[in-house]
Amino acid sequence: MKKRNLFITMILALSIIWQSMPMVYSDVNIVEIEDISDTVSNNEYAADVAEDEEDTEEVIDIDAEEESSDFSFNAPPNGTISSGRSYGYADHNAAGGENNIDADTYVSFSAKYDPRPKGVSGVRNQYLGSCWAYSVIAAAESNLIKKGLADSSVDLSEFQLIYFMNHKNIDPLGIYTNDTSDTGRTNVQMFDNGGQPTAAISFLSKWTGPVLESQAPVYSKTLPGGGIEYDENAINNAVLEQELCAGSSNWHFKGARFCDYDINHLNNVKELISTYGGVSMSYYQSEGSEYTCKGTGEDASYYFAYKAAANHAVEIVGWDDNYSKDNFNHAGSNVKLPEADGAWLVKNSWADTYIMDPYVANTYYKSSGYFWISYYDKTISEIAAVDYDNKDTYANLYAYDGGNMINLSGNRGTTFLNIYEAKAYGTGSVEKIDGVMTYLAANMPFSVTVYSNPVVESGKLVGYSGKSEALSGCSDYEGFYTIDLKSRNIYVPDGMTYGICIETAYDKSSDGRLSLGGGGYYQEPGQTYTGYSLNDLADNTDSPYDKIGAPCIRGLTNKASGITLSTSITLDKHSITLAEVDSKKLTANVLPAGTTNRTYGFRSTDNSVAEVDANGNVTAVGYGECDIIVTSYDGMSTDKCHVTVYSTGFSLQDKSLLAGNSVELTPVFTKEFAGISADKLTWKSSDVNVASVDASGKVTAKTAGCVTVTASYKDSKLTNGKQISASCKVTVGKLAESITTNKDTVTLYEGETYQINAVVLPENTSDKRLSYSCSNSYVATVSEQGVITAVEEGTATITMTTLDGSKVTKDITVTVLPAIRDIQVYNGNVTVKQGETYTTYFDASPSMDGWKDRLKLTSSDPSVAQVGNAVPSDINPDSGMAVITAYKAGETDITIASIDGDKVSVTFHVTVTGSDMQTPDPVKPSQIPDVPKTDDTVKPSGKPVTKPGEDAEENITITVGNMYFETDGNEAVYTGSGKKTSDVTIPDYVYQSGRRYKVTKIDDKAFYKNTKLKSVDIPQTVTEIGSKAFYGCKKLTKVTIPGKVRVIGSKAFYGCKKLKKVTVKSTKLTKVGSKAFIGISKKAVIKVPKKKLRSYTKLLKGKYTKGVKVKK
Repeated sequence: MKKRNLFITMILALSIIWQSMPMVYSDVNIVEIEDISDTVSNNEYAADVAEDEEDTEEVIDIDAEEESSDFSFNAPPNGTISSGRSYGYADHNAAGGENNIDADTYVSFSAKYDPRPKGVSGVRNQYLGSCWAYSVIAAAESNLIKKGLADSSVDLSEFQLIYFMNHKNIDPLGIYTNDTSDTGRTNVQMFDNGGQPTAAISFLSKWTGPVLESQAPVYSKTLPGGGIEYDENAINNAVLEQELCAGSSNWHFKGARFCDYDINHLNNVKELISTYGGVSMSYYQSEGSEYTCKGTGEDASYYFAYKAAANHAVEIVGWDDNYSKDNFNHAGSNVKLPEADGAWLVKNSWADTYIMDPYVANTYYKSSGYFWISYYDKTISEIAAVDYDNKDTYANLYAYDGGNMINLSGNRGTTFLNIYEAKAYGTGSVEKIDGVMTYLAANMPFSVTVYSNPVVESGKLVGYSGKSEALSGCSDYEGFYTIDLKSRNIYVPDGMTYGICIETAYDKSSDGRLSLGGGGYYQEPGQTYTGYSLNDLADNTDSPYDKIGAPCIRGLTNKASGITLSTSITLDKHSITLAEVDSKKLTANVLPAGTTNRTYGFRSTDNSVAEVDANGNVTAVGYGECDIIVTSYDGMSTDKCHVTVYSTGFSLQDKSLLAGNSVELTPVFTKEFAGISADKLTWKSSDVNVASVDASGKVTAKTAGCVTVTASYKDSKLTNGKQISASCKVTVGKLAESITTNKDTVTLYEGETYQINAVVLPENTSDKRLSYSCSNSYVATVSEQGVITAVEEGTATITMTTLDGSKVTKDITVTVLPAIRDIQVYNGNVTVKQGETYTTYFDASPSMDGWKDRLKLTSSDPSVAQVGNAVPSDINPDSGMAVITAYKAGETDITIASIDGDKVSVTFHVTVTGSDMQTPDPVKPSQIPDVPKTDDTVKPSGKPVTKPGEDAEENITITVGNMYFETDGNEAVYTGSGKKTSDVTIPDYVYQSGRRYKVTKIDDKAFYKNTKLKSVDIPQTVTEIGSKAFYGCKKLTKVTIPGKVRVIGSKAFYGCKKLKKVTVKSTKLTKVGSKAFIGISKKAVIKVPKKKLRSYTKLLKGKYTKGVKVKK
C-alpha cells in the first residue's frame, strides 16, 4: 500500500482506522480536518482518491460469496504480521470452574463494562504502520491505571518501544547484550515496517520499558486547521540513549497473558480486561464495502463476517452483551449481520479523525477514537494483557533469552535449567533471589527449584552446595509469569553461580512447553540446559540443539544486607579407602558459627569410582580414585576428601544341581582382574558331605542339601593387600518319585469347583512344584493352584506334572454332570387346613439319577408349615413330590432350590387356615387341566390332555414363548420360532396340561435363513438335527452339538458363512448328511472327541468347506 501524506484523510476505512499488510501491522495516518479544501488541494485530493480506488480494485465481491462459511481473506500487503500462534484458553476446572467458561461461568461479569467514566488514558494518533506498538502501550497504560500505579493522564512512549526493538540494546548486567543488533532501518522506516504485539510484549518483558512520552516523543506539530503533522526529519534524526532502554522506566514488567479468541470463551477476554485493565487485540480492518459501520462518535461499529488474516491491532477496554447486532447495519450496505447481540468497546490509535462513509458519497463522520466490534467478528485474534509492578519490587533481572520472539520448546523436554553468576553489586556483596520470571503454556503444572553452585557433567546435575524447597503451581493462561520466592530466603554472594530449574508436568512423549527466547543465540556453553530430567540434560549450545535460544527462566534479585558468609568448611575425614559397594559417611563444619546459612553440598569428581548423596554418604562404585568435594551453601568455602576404591574383583552365581552331578563355577571378573583364571583362586565348600569343590571351581553334588562355596584372592595392589572373596549358594536337590492324591476320580456338577490335594514324594523332594493341565477345557478347567471348575457335561482328565525335571505325572478323571436348569411346580399357591398335610408335585430338568438329592426344600415360616424332603412321585418316577405339614393359621412361602450349578429355584405361597376349612385334594400331574401356575410361558394348546405314561391319541402343538414344538408320543420336536431373534435357548423339556415332553429333535428348516441368529443353545436331550435346520444363518458364529446327537441332516449348517467354531461333544454320531457344513467359514474348526477323531474325520469328509480343519 502506498504511503499517504502525513496529514491526509482516510478515504475507504470503516470506523477509525485502516490497516494494510498480511503479516505486519502497518497503518495509514488519518488526521482531523475541518474542511478538506482548506488542507489539501483538489489535485492532491483527487490523486489520493485515485490511489485508494486503485488499491480497492482487487477487493473481492463478498455478496457473491456470502453463503460460503469457508470464505477467507488475506490482509493487504505491508500489513501486520500475525504470529500464527495458538495460545489456547484458561481452564479453571482445577479451581472449581468449568471447561466451557462461557456456558458455566466461574466468575460473574456484568452485562456491560465501560471504564471511561472512571478515567482512561487518552486516544493516541499513531504514526504510519505502528498500530502494534500503540496497541501494546495502550494496554500497559490501562494496567497502570487499573493497579493505581498511574492516573488517566499517563502517556507512555511508543517511539521508545519501536526504537529499541530495532536497535541494539544493552543489558545492565551484560548477559544478553550480544543477542540484539541494529536492523539498519531509519526511524521513519521503523514506524512503517509493522510488527507484532506479541513480539513487543516479549521485548518489554526484559524490563526495557516503557518510558513516558516526554522522555521519547514522536516529533509532530498541530496544524492551524486542526490535526497533526509529523516531522519526518526530526523523527529520523532522533537518537535515544541506552539509559532509556533499561533503567529509566518507573515500572517493571511483571507478566503477560495470551489467549485465543472464540465465541465460546468470551469470559476469558472479560476476565483479562477486569484483571489487567485492557487487552491488545488484532483483527482484519477492511478497505472496501465488505464491512459494516453505523453512526458517528460513540455509535461507530464494525463487523467482518468472513475469515481473514489480521492486519491491525487495537485495545479492547470494555464490552456490552446487549449491544444490538442491528447497529452493524447501514443504509445501503446490504451485508451479512452478526449472529447475535454483543460487542467489545475498542480504543483505536486515531484520535479526533474524520472517516468517510463507504456508502454515502461525500459524507464524513468525526470519530471519538472508540468503536464497537461485534463478538462475532470472524477475524479477532491474539488477545494479550500486560501486567506491571512497582520497579522497587525487584532490582535485577538475569536473563539469557534476549530476543524479541516467543517460541515454545516443542517436545525437547520437561526439565529446564539456566545457570547464572551473581554479578549485580560487585565483590563482597550478596544478592537475594526473590523471584523467577518464566513463560508457560496454558494450564501447565510446574515446579521451581533453585540450586546453589550447580555442577552439570555429561548431561547430569552431579552436584550443588544448596537446594531450595521446590515451589509448585499451575498456569492459567499462556504467557509470562513472575513467581515470588521471597519466603525461600535464597542468598547468592557475588561471583557465585546459581541454577534455576523449572520442571513441567508432561511425559517424555509430550510437549514440556516452556518458552525458548528466540534470538537468544549467544549464550555460552554451560549456561542453559533442556532435557527430560536432571539426569538427562542437553546443553542448548550443543548439537542438535544449536541455535534454539535459551529457556525463558529469569532470575529476579535484590541486594541483601546483614548476611554473614562462611570463611571455611572442614570435613571430618580427608582420606578414605573403600571396597566396592562399601560406604562411609562424611560430615562438615562451617565457620564462623554465625554464618547465615551453614548448610553445604557434596559432589564426586568421578561418579564411576564413588558417588555421594546430599547427606554425605559416600558409596564405592568401581576400582579407582577420586575426590569428594564439599562446598558451603554460599559457595565461599570448600574442602575435599580423597577416596580410594579397591576392587572386589569377581562374583559367583548360585547353582542348583542333583546328587551325583557336577558343575563348573565360573567367576565373573571385573576389568581390573582381567587375565586371572579360576584356578588362581582359593575354593572352599561349607559342607563337603553335601557338595565338594576342587581347586578349579568344579562342584560335585553328593546328597540333598545346601552349601556355600567361597572363592578368595589376595593381591598387594589390586586388593590393597587384603584378601577378597565371593560366595554363592549351591543347592543339591532330590528329584520327585511320585505324586499321590486323596481322590483319583471326581464327580462335579456344572459350575462346581474342587481343590486337588496332591502330595509329592518323597518328603525331601527339593522342588515340589506342580503344573496342571486339562484334556478338554470344554468340560472342565484347572487353575495354576489346582482348582478344578466344572464347565459342561462330559469327562476330562486332569494331569499333574512335577517341575523339578523328573517329569513325574498323575491323572485325575473328572466327570461333569449337568446342573439343574429348571424347576416346574404343578400346584402352588395353595390353602391347607391347620393340622393336615398337603402333597406338592414338581419336576426338575434335565432329569437324571439322583436329582432329588440335589434339591433343598424350605419354608419361610416353619411355625406355620414345614415341608419334607423331595421323594419320587407316586404318579411318575421322573417327577418329584414333597409333603407340606400345616401347623397353625398363617402364611408361608415354600422354596424348592437346587444346591449346585447356577442354583435355580421356584417359590410358591401356602396359606394355613383354621380347622373349619376343608383342605383340597392335591393336584397331581395327570390331573392338571390347564397351564401350570408357576410357569406362565407354557401356554394351552387346546388339544386333548394325556396322563404321564399314556400314549397321546394325536400329536399336539405346544408354544413356549416365541418357540413352537410338535409332540410325538412323549417326545417333542422343535419346529421353529414365530419371530426371528438373535439368541435362542431351546429347553430340554416342554410341558402341556401337566405332561412333560422331552425335546429330541431340531426339525427340518427350523431356523431356515434366520439372518438374525447369532447363537443357539441346543439341549442335551436332542438326538437329531434335521436337514437345512440352520440353512443360511449368516450371523451364526459357533455351535455345540450335544452328547446324544446321532444324526445331522443334509445341509444342516449350509451357508453359515460366519460359523467358525463347531464343537461336537457327541460320541454317538452315526450319520452326517451331504453338504452339512458346506459354506461355513474357511477358518472354521470342527472339534470332535479325541477318541472319535479318526472315525469322525472320515464321516465328515467332503461335507464341509475347503480349509476347515477337524481337530480333537
